[in-house]
Amino acid sequence: MKNYLTLVLLIWLFGCTDNESHEHPAFKTGKELFAHHCQGCHGERGQGNFLKGVPANVKTQKTQLELIAWLKNSEQIPRAMPSFEAMTDAEAVLIIEHLNYLKFNYQTAMEKRLNNDGVHH
Repeated sequence: MKNYLTLVLLIWLFGCTDNESHEHPAFKTGKELFAHHCQGCHGERGQGNFLKGVPANVKTQKTQLELIAWLKNSEQIPRAMPSFEAMTDAEAVLIIEHLNYLKFNYQTAMEKRLNNDGVHH
């Protein structure tokens, strides 16, 4: 029973929507692909979920080539995140472009917050 509860807890903590299906011909934009493959775990704005152990992908420092390899898990690294081995490089680039858009919005919001914190009205 204890092992079962541990397994359920781990699935709850680390389990994400495993949308590995590449049966999505209607998806043409990075935003749509991000929503299908990433948003279930990382959130609409890529903010992640600290309590579930899901990193904020808007804070990644990986290069585009590193991100493509990470999405497809071409290095076969054991991890909680699903591997999208059937994902094309073009799809990965569209997701990364959307991620860069989210990162820019995140960084802009953080800068604005920092600037507002230092201003006394």
